[in-house]
Amino acid sequence: MSEGVFREVSLERLSSPEQLDELIKVTSPRSWFALIAIGCILISAVAWSFLGSIPTKIDGRGILINDGGVFTLQHHTAGQVIDVRFMLGDMVKKGDVVARIALPQLVAEINSLQSTLNEMGNNQRADSPEYKVIEDQVLQLREELDYKSQIVSQIDGRILELNIEKGSIIQPGDPLVTLEQYGGTVKMEAVIYVPAEQGGIILPGMEAQISPTIVNKEEYGFMLGRVISVSEYPATTQSMMQTLGNENLVALLSGQGAPLMVRIDLIPDDSTESGYRWSSHGGPPMYIHSGTIVESAVITNREKPISKVIPLFGSAVH
Repeated sequence: MSEGVFREVSLERLSSPEQLDELIKVTSPRSWFALIAIGCILISAVAWSFLGSIPTKIDGRGILINDGGVFTLQHHTAGQVIDVRFMLGDMVKKGDVVARIALPQLVAEINSLQSTLNEMGNNQRADSPEYKVIEDQVLQLREELDYKSQIVSQIDGRILELNIEKGSIIQPGDPLVTLEQYGGTVKMEAVIYVPAEQGGIILPGMEAQISPTIVNKEEYGFMLGRVISVSEYPATTQSMMQTLGNENLVALLSGQGAPLMVRIDLIPDDSTESGYRWSSHGGPPMYIHSGTIVESAVITNREKPISKVIPLFGSAVH
């Protein structure tokens, strides 16, 4: 009997209008909008996983240089600098005397011989064979003085680094001046250094992203370029010095061991202030000079995001 009563109560509850009203749930427009938004996000994520790409990058650091390269000016004679005729950033021509050094012993020898010639001339001995011999010696010593006392530029270029000033003492082979060589067409390229164990997979033609340290990357992006060449062997300190012309920069870029050198051609763009193409529209409103330190990323591969989630899919694509 109890069982029948419970059944009747249950039937009454189910058939009552109040209970029927509670079973009807009306979804609000806000809920529908949320569902639609979630659906759009899911669809976008799936589409990106198939159509998008994730780059594999190798990072490095380097410098922007003129395509003519850099040249370190040295001298073959020790002495004290008595005159510096150019300043940092100045343009010089081949044959220009950048500085002069004092050679007191050579000057004293010339003066002594010249005094002898003067005395012989006063004594009416200017026509003697001895006079001619001493005169030739003076001419030779003057030529030697010009050659040894003058630090002469061997190229046309711009002074990037000036390691001498009036009063400096120099020795043969000291790096005195670093010049950026200029050819017929001025064009910059990036010389970067990457870890030797990673640089082996970098190939000519690969895309490169160059970020000058003086530019806000978040605001203006990076310069675009292509790999020109990759050195076969790790760079030595001497070879880096020949390329960079700056001991501090060599120490900075080789701090983690002998790296590989990668040369990158920057893509020109006459519509930008810098003259080169950027990832952002227009790039920064400034000219980028050679000698600027840069960070770099060479893109060695691009993979679809789905291949990261499902490796077999990536194998099928490749």
